[in-house]
Amino acid sequence: MRLRLVLLCLALLAQPALADRCDKVGCVGAVYYLHVPRGQLKAPVIFQFSGLPNVNDSVALADAGSLLPSISFDTQWLGDLRRDLGIAVLRGVSLQGWGISLRTGARVKVLSYQKFPQLEAHSDELFALVLVLSE
Repeated sequence: MRLRLVLLCLALLAQPALADRCDKVGCVGAVYYLHVPRGQLKAPVIFQFSGLPNVNDSVALADAGSLLPSISFDTQWLGDLRRDLGIAVLRGVSLQGWGISLRTGARVKVLSYQKFPQLEAHSDELFALVLVLSE
């Protein structure tokens, strides 16, 4: 019985869709994925200028964003992630409500860009791997 309770608690704590705010949980120095909508190429959607920052650039966010841990792309979360990403794509905004919420104006350093084939219909959506510099 005790083992079941421990496993249940661990399962609940491991969920990526908690959407805590970064300033509450502290995430400076942590590395996460950030969804970069296609509209960012023409206008500031997630970053404070249009276009994509170069790798190693430090940039501020134009809008609040969800920082996704790498486990968000694991099999157990894919159905929910695909659904929520589809909604964000239709709206032309960055994915919200996943991982940790980072406020508008927070600064990140872009480490790389990546696409995830396991997102199927949305496998062409771009994610930036970022280091959080300020909350």
